[in-house]
Amino acid sequence: MVPHIDVRSQVRLAASREYINLPQRQGKDKGSNEIETQALLIGDCLFVLGEPEVYVQIGMRIKEMLSGSGRYSHVFCCGVGNQSGRYLSWRRGFGTEHRDADTRQYAYTENAEGVLVGNILKLVKQAEKKSGNPQGANTGPGKD
Repeated sequence: MVPHIDVRSQVRLAASREYINLPQRQGKDKGSNEIETQALLIGDCLFVLGEPEVYVQIGMRIKEMLSGSGRYSHVFCCGVGNQSGRYLSWRRGFGTEHRDADTRQYAYTENAEGVLVGNILKLVKQAEKKSGNPQGANTGPGKD
């Protein structure tokens, strides 16, 4: 059996979680539109999680916004479908020239992406504050 080692004094570890409501299109309501979002910091790695399964373009947008700061060595965007049938199309999928056939069947409006991304960025700031590193300076190995 491996002994328990408390690494909290050596590794930045913090999390933040919130339930939010994403805007839904009329007539497409599949029940509650409340979803869970999370941000988890482990060292200089960041995990952001959202309940709706999102198109890869949304995850890439979040990753680019957070990776470009140099605060994190890795940013992981994870979406959970959870058999709920909740999918979030990227905002360009709603445009006339980029209309995605999948977009028409989903319950969320084109504003839902902005709401989700904005909330995740807020949760990251909250987690950074909890970690005692509110500026999110990179404190990974070899960083001073």
